[in-house]
Amino acid sequence: MPFDIVTVIVALIFSYYFLLTGNKLIDQLNFVPDKNEKEIKLFLKELDVIYSSLFRQHFVTSAIIGVIALLGRYLLDVPYPGVLASLIFLLSMYPLVGLPGVYLSLTAYYISGNIIMV
Repeated sequence: MPFDIVTVIVALIFSYYFLLTGNKLIDQLNFVPDKNEKEIKLFLKELDVIYSSLFRQHFVTSAIIGVIALLGRYLLDVPYPGVLASLIFLLSMYPLVGLPGVYLSLTAYYISGNIIMV
C-alpha cells in the first residue's frame, strides 16, 4: 500500500512537470538517432495534440458532472450542495475514482438518515 501511494505521488509530479515542459522536451531529443529524429518529433507533436484534446474533453465532462451534481443536490435540499458538487467535480477528474465518488456521496447522504420521502 505505501508503495502505491508513492507511485501515485511520483506519477502526479512527473505528469505536472511534463505538462509544463512538454514542448521543450521535444526540442531536446539528444538521445534519438538523426535518421529517426523527424519521425519521432512528428509522432510527439501528434501525441501532444491528442492528449491536449483528451484533457480538455475530460475537464469539460467533469465540469458538466459538477454542475449537474450541484443542481441535483440543490433540488434534493442536501446541505452544502456547492461543497459536495465541487468535491464531485474534483473526483470526476480522475477516471477510476469519479463515478464511485458520486455514488458514494449520495449513498452516505441517504444512509445518514436524511432519506427523502416522496
